[in-house]
Formats: sequence, structure tokens, C-alpha cells
Amino acid sequence: MYISICLFCIHLMESIPTLFIFRKKLINNFLLSIEN
Repeated sequence: MYISICLFCIHLMESIPTLFIFRKKLINNFLLSIEN
């Protein structure tokens, strides 16, 4: 039980930064397309 919760937490901690990076890239691309 606790092991699965830990694994889930680790998965969240790993996936959250990638989501932020992905969103940042999307925003940057969007701004670039507006400027052009």
C-alpha cells in the first residue's frame, strides 16, 4: 500500500516539471508566432 503511494508521488514529481517545461515551450511558440 505505502509502496504504491510512494511510487505515485515519485511519478507526480517527475511528471510535473515536464508539464511546466512543455507549457513554457507552448507559450514561447505562441508568442513567437504572434510576433511574426
